[in-house]
Amino acid sequence: MPSKSSAPQIKILFIDFYTEYEGNEESLIKETLEGEGWTVIHVSSVVNDKGLQVLEDKEVFDLILIYWWPDGRSLRLLLHARSIPHRKGVPVVMLYSRWFHEITFASFRDHVLAQGAAACVDKNKTSLTNLARTIRDVLKIPIGQTLKHHWLERDIKLNQGASEEELATFEATHNVRLPGDLRSYFAAANGFDGSEHWMADRDLITFLSLDEAKPVSQVLPLDINDNSYFVFADYSLSAHFYAIQLSSGLEHSGTVAVFNGDVPIKVADSFSEFAEGYMKHKNKRMLFPGPAA
Repeated sequence: MPSKSSAPQIKILFIDFYTEYEGNEESLIKETLEGEGWTVIHVSSVVNDKGLQVLEDKEVFDLILIYWWPDGRSLRLLLHARSIPHRKGVPVVMLYSRWFHEITFASFRDHVLAQGAAACVDKNKTSLTNLARTIRDVLKIPIGQTLKHHWLERDIKLNQGASEEELATFEATHNVRLPGDLRSYFAAANGFDGSEHWMADRDLITFLSLDEAKPVSQVLPLDINDNSYFVFADYSLSAHFYAIQLSSGLEHSGTVAVFNGDVPIKVADSFSEFAEGYMKHKNKRMLFPGPAA
């Protein structure tokens, strides 16, 4: 069984300009990122430019997250981070808020990207789940590694990750291409290990291995002729199935649907979107949708 130490070790410096922490949005941002298994050092730069001091210290960070403030201090922090030799390789993500200034997000994004930011997130339109996704994309952390950490933290026993040879064989056998996010899941975790007893999470959902991923038509005893959907998880010993659409070209792949009858109920546009909703455990309609219309 893989050890919990195999989870990605990410350390983030989060700089804002508030003095209150408990119960405010900044505290929620910190808690959300820590929920990904990341270490977050939260610094308020409202007094004595503490953010600048931390940037100049030698403590190592994998990413810097700066909450935009309209008086110019946020931009100064960004520029300073890009000028310090031991911070030049550390990506900076800027959090934009229309609440504080009239500049449009597009103008703000273009400006900070030109100044060296790796990404810019519109806090007004982006959920904290999407903020975590942006950080994961910037750091190039595969969703499979995040899922693996999520499950190991909950003492779920996992299979050994699928090899590149096994992934290639699956694609050749079924004449499909695996989207990168689904491929990373099979490579990192490859389903729950039920070799000793049935393994499921707290919602009775079981994620399946590459060997168990089959077209829905081979799993459900229904008149289903569509072989484009492949089952990757089930609920409560096959009460319903979670399946992803695969094809020989990625342009028609990735849609996730629930099958509890012969009509698929779309619940996500990609495996990553489904996995993030699953881990946050906030979208019950994604995991347990009603009957198809």
